[in-house]
Amino acid sequence: MTAVDPSVVAESSVVPSGIAVSKPVVVRSPTTACSSSDPPPREEVETGYRNGPCRESLPPEASSIHTTTGSVETGAVVVVDGEDVEVVAGAVVVVVDGSVTVLVVDPESPAFAHAANRRADAARAIVCFIVVVMSMRRLRSIPGSLYRAGVELILIRHGQPEWTPSGRLTNDPELTPLGQAQAEALARREWGEIDELWVSPLTRARQTMAPLEGALGRRASVVDWLEEIRNPDHWHDQPVTDFYGMFEEHNLSPPDVLWKGLPGGESVSAFHERVVEGLQRTLAEHGLARADPDDPHLWDQAASKRILWVAHGGTNAVSTGHLLGASPTPWEWFRFDSAHTAVTVMRTSRVSTAYAFGMRSFGDVSHLHADDVTR
Repeated sequence: MTAVDPSVVAESSVVPSGIAVSKPVVVRSPTTACSSSDPPPREEVETGYRNGPCRESLPPEASSIHTTTGSVETGAVVVVDGEDVEVVAGAVVVVVDGSVTVLVVDPESPAFAHAANRRADAARAIVCFIVVVMSMRRLRSIPGSLYRAGVELILIRHGQPEWTPSGRLTNDPELTPLGQAQAEALARREWGEIDELWVSPLTRARQTMAPLEGALGRRASVVDWLEEIRNPDHWHDQPVTDFYGMFEEHNLSPPDVLWKGLPGGESVSAFHERVVEGLQRTLAEHGLARADPDDPHLWDQAASKRILWVAHGGTNAVSTGHLLGASPTPWEWFRFDSAHTAVTVMRTSRVSTAYAFGMRSFGDVSHLHADDVTR
């Protein structure tokens, strides 16, 4: 005899093998010949289904069901395609066109209610999982949107500049057409709520910020200390064929020479001091000051803000190293190398007796096509 568990049928909504047939259904009433004193067979104890000696004492076929739906007593045996199938608690026999039968669960039965509750619990779990996944995706696309207890700094490098228009060097270049496209792609990112925009006074940074101002609906404040290290004045308008090649020999100099910078330009030590002093002063004006002048890692925080700035590879590198408490070097550009319009996110968290900055992401260019990434 095949026994059918109605809770399984209810949960799976799949007709068990051998239940749907193309023959009339005959129902036998449950036997009354079994004595309650008779010990149940082993399989009945293990499965909870009626089996064994009770089947032998079933009366002959008593009736046939010819209605669309008929409730059958618990323990009755349904003869399906020549095989006895026992009806357990809450089961219903459904006859379709007098030939096809399916065992389903009576909605009023405890088994059906239990199965329905399990399905509801599963549905709620799926909904919660989807909400969590969507929230995590939103956190990735809108850094810090749920971390309003901290200060978040979003550091962006400008788009690709045209250093040598017409083959002559300019110390304050505009963006190339690709650089402008990079800036526009940057502005299409999802940014969430931004409290302030800061921008370097140099043209390439301001042109990169312009699409962001339009997308975010606010004007950026020009912050002088965000300016990149200053090239030698005499470089301007000089014929140049390989701008980046001009740095190669200098970059291999000893550290003490590197700290002095390019002849005629701003020294790296002065540049580092300018950026760090400006960063600390401006953050203090916004409620974030060093907790201990002798400890580069901890900050006192009086307010929560999200600040986005567009600056330069060198400015952002020095700022990143300082916020992380790293010892300064004259090669910050290489230590924190980022592509054009790359996004780096720094955020404070409560640690020890104050707050410390942590890097949440670095050099993110997910808004760019791979072929449009430049350095």
